[in-house]
Amino acid sequence: MTEVRPIRVLLDAMIAGEGAAGGVEQFVIGLASGLRSVAPADIDFTFIGYEDALDWLGPYVEPHRLRISHRPRFGPAKAWLAGRLPVLRSAKDLLRPGHLAPAAARIGALEADVIHFTHQRAFLTPIPSLYQPHDLQHRHLPEMFSEADARGRETLYREFCTRAALVVTPTSWVRDDVIAAYPVLPERVAVVPYAPAPDRQELSSQDDLRRIELDLGLPHRFALYPAQTWPHKNHEGLMRAAALLKTQGRTVPLVFSGHVSKEARVRLPALARQLGISDEVKILGFVDPKVLAALYRLAHCVVVPSLFEGWCFPIWEAFKIGVPVACSDIESLPQRVRDCAVRFDPRSGSSMAAAIVRVSDDVRLRQELVECGRALANEFTGERSTRLLVAHYRRIGGAHLDEEDRSLLAAPPLI
Repeated sequence: MTEVRPIRVLLDAMIAGEGAAGGVEQFVIGLASGLRSVAPADIDFTFIGYEDALDWLGPYVEPHRLRISHRPRFGPAKAWLAGRLPVLRSAKDLLRPGHLAPAAARIGALEADVIHFTHQRAFLTPIPSLYQPHDLQHRHLPEMFSEADARGRETLYREFCTRAALVVTPTSWVRDDVIAAYPVLPERVAVVPYAPAPDRQELSSQDDLRRIELDLGLPHRFALYPAQTWPHKNHEGLMRAAALLKTQGRTVPLVFSGHVSKEARVRLPALARQLGISDEVKILGFVDPKVLAALYRLAHCVVVPSLFEGWCFPIWEAFKIGVPVACSDIESLPQRVRDCAVRFDPRSGSSMAAAIVRVSDDVRLRQELVECGRALANEFTGERSTRLLVAHYRRIGGAHLDEEDRSLLAAPPLI
């Protein structure tokens, strides 16, 4: 009997780690952890990442499954720009394999059957691919992008959505958005909810929590917002809502965690001073995942004032740990959070302020939100998401599909 070799799946994780890639990094970590746990015997998977992947991704992947590709010598920022320039010139030249020569060489040596582009950048390859655009924010908030950047993203997304064997989106809302925007058949766009990153739900002891609280100088009864400082995350809107509450005699301490851009390191403290809330705003920057888990447990509530979201890990992490949530009433969020969060208009300081007061003061509502959030979060398990992706890998790679695979592939999207 001829032995059937495992299909080889390559996962492109060439992103900047340690918080710089925001939710994309958390998605990749969740996927790596899920694959390690599910451990499909008929799939040989390998991640390719930059040198810093040893730090942020390495703990979740067996050493022999992580290959390192050196960054282009001019560094990550210019590499990202250089990756877009061909897009701006011509779709025909779009991110040729030669542009990422070290990665392309490794891909050729690995003889992959399937390649999964886990982030928005990609390159041309004859290998059947899964493409993960995550969201089409540039179409909804073009004012957040330069004209060149928006044009580059549009060409990039259109090209690789069209070329991919499968486009993967986290929600039905994003799926519908992709189908409406690009010439891709509906059956080639699949919804796979993001698997949660591990370690976030590990409980710290009360002594550990107290130590972290003291070490970070955290205020009492604070509202937590863990997010990158990209403009659409709307930290400024939340600060203005806190300032409005202060004029009404109410102090709401804010704690921000997540990667802080150089521009935001100046802009956010300056705005806090202007609004007269410097003492109520604490900007921690990127923190260790276990510290973040502690922040969730210590927070009085989580507030997400974002102007756009394709998924939003902070909401699901808060749901899982059991923290009341107030969030923006935008795009797909109402469909996803259902009645498990107090929603507000993120462009209205008064609407946001009223939501913060409700989620802070109404004891019965807080308990209802916690119970509802936990139940909703439990519907989206990392194992199910990973097994669904594995089924797609098998299908695209031409491997045998078992009954569970066929059931997962035929089931309607959870969200």
